[in-house]
Amino acid sequence: RNTSVDIINIEIDTQQRYQSMLGFGGAITDASIVNLNSLPSHTFVDDILNAYYNKHVGSGYSMGRVPIASCDFSEYSYTYA
Repeated sequence: RNTSVDIINIEIDTQQRYQSMLGFGGAITDASIVNLNSLPSHTFVDDILNAYYNKHVGSGYSMGRVPIASCDFSEYSYTYA
């Protein structure tokens, strides 16, 4: 058993910029909507959405990505092609 600990130092140069950040977010798939709609109360839905998108009581996501067709957890496969 290896009990040695490697220490990694990460330095951030706040003066060097490589790209701009538009925001953070998550995927809003049909599978996630099916799950949200299955909850017994809209209060739970509000709580979940606030946990992601409310910057005061949640993670503060500012974006959502919607897939163009079905995803791996969709109830059935479909496409708009």
